[in-house]
Amino acid sequence: MFTAVIVDDHPMINGAVRALLERSGEFQVLAECINGTIGLSVTRELHPDLLIIDLDIPQLGGVEVIHRLRQTAEPIAILMISAADEVVAGVRAFRAGADGFVHKSSAMDDIVTAAQLVVRGKIYFGREVIVAASSVVATEQDSPLGSLGKREFEVFRCLALGMTNIDIAHHMLISNKTVSAHKRNVMDKLGLANIRDLIELARNNRIIS
Repeated sequence: MFTAVIVDDHPMINGAVRALLERSGEFQVLAECINGTIGLSVTRELHPDLLIIDLDIPQLGGVEVIHRLRQTAEPIAILMISAADEVVAGVRAFRAGADGFVHKSSAMDDIVTAAQLVVRGKIYFGREVIVAASSVVATEQDSPLGSLGKREFEVFRCLALGMTNIDIAHHMLISNKTVSAHKRNVMDKLGLANIRDLIELARNNRIIS
């Protein structure tokens, strides 16, 4: 039997996903968490086979949680879920290093199917997501976006979404000073004069919808 941890800021979602996984007879859910900070800590402590995590959770977003987990050599299958734009969210999951993505508007059984695949070393992304992700990667190789580090890219995305420095610091669990440094590097590397130009670049590259 595989073990799993679920991270979503909506307890009803956590409960529904737990019920589906355990009903399949293949999974034991070790914990349900309501934010990224707790989710990261619990995952590191319990070492589950599978992490199911929402993209936009408070106190450390899903992308940042994945980045931190992927910095270690510990193998873990990661399935991201989201109610945001399917292609944009799916591309973010793909880029972050998730093994699969399921939109919350999909049939709930799709989560079980995806979980069964990713925990066995497979990937689970819709065709549109894979095509879009491949296009984004190819574009970045020929654009300044490819010069951004992971933290810089996340700051870039947050700025494009209209988040303030304080919002970003809270979201990424870093200091305002660090956010300002990343922001300055992003603007310099991309040759941007203002946030309006940054938002336009993000939209052109399908970083935001």
